[in-house]
Amino acid sequence: MHTSRSKTRPTGAGLLCASTKRKTTVRCAAANDEDLGSLFDSKADSKAEEKRPRTESEANNKAEESKPCAEAGEEQEDAKAEGSSAPSAGKKKEKEFAWMDSESEEGGDDEAAPAATEEAPEEKNEDEEPEVSAETLDEVQSFGRMMLLAPAMQKWLQGGRRGPADIVAACRALARTKFFDSDIIEDIYSVLRKLLRGERLDAAQTHDAIICLKTLNAYEKGVFSAVAKAFKAKTASMDAAMRNTWLEIFRGFGHDLEKDFLQLLEVPPVPPTMPSYRKVRCWHHSRDLCVLDGACTFSHDPRAPLSLGEGGREDWWRSKSVMMTQNQKTLGDGAYGLGPLGQGRLLGSSSAQ
Repeated sequence: MHTSRSKTRPTGAGLLCASTKRKTTVRCAAANDEDLGSLFDSKADSKAEEKRPRTESEANNKAEESKPCAEAGEEQEDAKAEGSSAPSAGKKKEKEFAWMDSESEEGGDDEAAPAATEEAPEEKNEDEEPEVSAETLDEVQSFGRMMLLAPAMQKWLQGGRRGPADIVAACRALARTKFFDSDIIEDIYSVLRKLLRGERLDAAQTHDAIICLKTLNAYEKGVFSAVAKAFKAKTASMDAAMRNTWLEIFRGFGHDLEKDFLQLLEVPPVPPTMPSYRKVRCWHHSRDLCVLDGACTFSHDPRAPLSLGEGGREDWWRSKSVMMTQNQKTLGDGAYGLGPLGQGRLLGSSSAQ
């Protein structure tokens, strides 16, 4: 006798029952007619048993399937609710702070207007060039300050008639700060030439200008030639230190176009009112270097004394047996005839006789 077993799969979360039907066994009706009744009874019982677990398993499976769907639906509804609430909340916030933004923008425009009006004068002040004058230039002590004044200074030099005090103040400021600007230097050259040709600069002012050019290593032939022409007849009244400084600067720049001026810087002329006028031997002529010729205030006679102080004993040697050379006479007091080793002994012997 065959028995039927129902093969079922355990149902769990997310798993469906594959089969709840019990397989029926085939019986021969002729072999056992008496069992027909029991056969139908067993079929009915099996059907009843099959219906009962099927309904329970299906109910469980349906319940389990419906749970994730329900949960997914709830999540979607929550998301929709949050999404709908977020824009509404954002709109509310925008509405709430809209009046603040509008007021701040209006206030910012109102505040920007006076701020712009306040900044406008400052910009104008910055754009305005500083006023340049002789007093302003005398106060300049730094290179940076001179750099700020440079544009205005150039216009100032080109703008009007600059006097001696103005150009001297400019030269002093440039030399003091060691500020070199080619455009400004060219303007200073132009003003210096005009003033020197008009003889409007004295020796001290010209000295400041020459010192400025030496400090900046700036040379212009026209300026130095104008200095030579303006002060050729004034070297006698110049200080010896100033003359030596000018001579050194002229030679340093290699300016030797006016050789007579350089000779007068080295040895100033003798005024006509002086006793030594044309009586003292010319030192340059004794070396064949005098370029003044007839305008020289010294004597070109080789027999002329070297100085009036030695004029009384200039020719003492003529009555003696000692003959000095020209070099000995030119050297003056020293070891030769006029020195203590020669002159004193010879004069002493002559006085003893």
